[in-house]
Amino acid sequence: MFFDFNSGEYQNFVLWSSDSDFKDPIRQLIVDGKNVTIVSMSGLVTPEISALNAHIFELRKIQKFICWPKELLASFK
Repeated sequence: MFFDFNSGEYQNFVLWSSDSDFKDPIRQLIVDGKNVTIVSMSGLVTPEISALNAHIFELRKIQKFICWPKELLASFK
């Protein structure tokens, strides 16, 4: 994250963790005008991360985009 931030090349950062150890780097990215998205399992975002103005994407929501309904799977047998 630090290397990519210092390059000045990126405006969007996606972090696949909601660990509170990342609170300060996330806060700094937001203060510096970067877009930050946290990907996490629902209900596992720490209060410190939740309090930041980062977009939080719950990983379970992606299930409908990557999993086929059972009916579709049955048609391929």
